Amino acid sequence: MNEIECQSNVINIIPELFLCVVALFLLLVGVTLGNKAQRIINLLTKLALTVTIFILIFVVGIDEQYAFNDFYYSNSFIVFAKVLLLVVALFIFVLNSGEDYPPVSAMRSFEFPVILLLAIIGMMIMISANDFLTLYLGLELQTLCLYILAAFERDNSKSNEAGLKYFVLGSLASGLLLYGISFTYGFTGSTNFEIIEDLFESGVTGESTAVGFIIGLVFVVIGFCFKLSAAPFHMWAPDVYQGSPNIVTTMFATLPKIAAIILLTRVLVEPFSSWVGEWRQLIILVSVLSMFIGAFGAIKQSNIKRLFAYSSIGHVGFMLIGVASANQQGITGLLIYLSLYLTMSLGAFATLFMMKKDAIVNEEISSLKGLSKTNPVMGFIVSLTMLSMAGIPPLAGFYAKFYIFQAALEANLFMLAVAGIVASVISAFYYLRIVKMIYLDEPELKFDESPKAVRFVAATSAVINLLYFLFPSILTNLVLYAVSNM
Repeated sequence: MNEIECQSNVINIIPELFLCVVALFLLLVGVTLGNKAQRIINLLTKLALTVTIFILIFVVGIDEQYAFNDFYYSNSFIVFAKVLLLVVALFIFVLNSGEDYPPVSAMRSFEFPVILLLAIIGMMIMISANDFLTLYLGLELQTLCLYILAAFERDNSKSNEAGLKYFVLGSLASGLLLYGISFTYGFTGSTNFEIIEDLFESGVTGESTAVGFIIGLVFVVIGFCFKLSAAPFHMWAPDVYQGSPNIVTTMFATLPKIAAIILLTRVLVEPFSSWVGEWRQLIILVSVLSMFIGAFGAIKQSNIKRLFAYSSIGHVGFMLIGVASANQQGITGLLIYLSLYLTMSLGAFATLFMMKKDAIVNEEISSLKGLSKTNPVMGFIVSLTMLSMAGIPPLAGFYAKFYIFQAALEANLFMLAVAGIVASVISAFYYLRIVKMIYLDEPELKFDESPKAVRFVAATSAVINLLYFLFPSILTNLVLYAVSNM
């Protein structure tokens, strides 16, 4: 390897190496100072994430680069996804800094931000994977951290139950994914994305190889669907969302979905690009099931975290429409939808952090009754978030769905677009029900004043959702450029 290639390798992995060094340093600080260091660790973590964003943009850049003998890859599409991941992670840490946990709470321990940082490193490795081995390495680093975070409140039986359920089903998903990877390797002789793609484009494979490869493809997609909580592999999501600490639930609804949907898209359009006809059928089925199970499942929920879980399942179904389109417009629509979904999710979960009475979170949806009378600003922000998630124009959620449906029509997936519109109408019911409670029902309680950090995240989300229609070209141009260099 010559000097230029070595430099390229180092530049490509600087963000991950930097975060690894920071995580190890923070662990040492925590071990040395104990839980007294949590505030310092939180501050340093936010600073590290900000610095990493600048490293990605100004040091790594958007040029196509490889590392570790083509096991690791970077381009504008990947850098965009990583920046999105880190920005959302930064907002999650801001939300967490606004929480006033009880003195005995496990959430006050210094390990929490360190473990979350390690999970983010795993997600970044996933996004840059150019080989199934790198993919699995990043996935397991992320997943092992998520197992711990789901059960982080050791004295809470619901948190323990959430951690156990996620561990059992997550292990099954990892096993299925690994089984699919082994099939792919067994019938192609390689785990590298580009080698596999070239092998099938050259048409040198036999019928038996094709059958084995399709079996591997199915298991790989199923494994990703578990990680995305896409139906019918969603059974863990409602219980894990409800049982996990609020900040962990926020993380489950956002960060892992970024890594999983980006990696699924890359896997399908790169090594499996020659098999669009085969995997598109599976993605369409999962998309339709996710949209309708998410819509109908949320209607009967009384707990807001379980409602958000089913809402998340439904939104994954809409994202998969972009994947099924299998064209540049579909991937563009996917990235726009993902970006706006993350904005809406942060606003929705900031709402959860504001639903406190006497420092106790009220997770029942009915506690939002009459909110417009007791707290007009909070009532407006919650209503705006719900209307945007329902896709009501001119809010950001409407444009997210518009781009997705447009991509489906361009790919001649007319019935899938119709299914998405019908699912949107059904899901609007439970979003509008919350708005009705806020403005038409009599209040049952008055929430405590929210911390500034929580109000900042909620207000930022509301402003983006409300004013996106005035400046849609900012995000659209960034996404178009990222996808054009994919």
